[in-house]
Amino acid sequence: MVATIQAGRAQNNFFSGDDDIVRSRSDGPQVAGCLLDKVSAIVEEGGIASFANDLLVDLAACCTKPAPAGGAACVEALSSAYSAIGSLGGLPGFARPKPGVGAGFVVGNLIAAARSRLGDGGGTARAEELLTLCGEAQPGECGVRVRTATGGDDDDNEKGEL
Repeated sequence: MVATIQAGRAQNNFFSGDDDIVRSRSDGPQVAGCLLDKVSAIVEEGGIASFANDLLVDLAACCTKPAPAGGAACVEALSSAYSAIGSLGGLPGFARPKPGVGAGFVVGNLIAAARSRLGDGGGTARAEELLTLCGEAQPGECGVRVRTATGGDDDDNEKGEL
């Protein structure tokens, strides 16, 4: 999906949460803000259940910045969470969800990836609130509660590739 966005065949919906999440305009904090915006969409809006496909396109857009914050390292860091969103959202092209993989797994992985890109002093109080949703849990072990909802998805991501 990142390659599709970069080739102009899908819209680049990169959104870092603006000044609500990050202050810095450098790539690392901007990517971190983009990832934390997706954490917010999952936890507060029920994004996996309500708009999984749009969430995948938006998550892929987070990796469109240049390396080291974006690019191949970003794709590698997010591939498990990306696949889990597609699986949990019941999207075509994704395997059934693995036992024990739920929204907490996704949130934990996104938070870990955001934390590694944020740096010192780049985030706001809102960023800190989102970064601490999982406490001291390791990525994939986050017990965060997410809002559940139902809704439709557009089918822009048929292959299941980040």
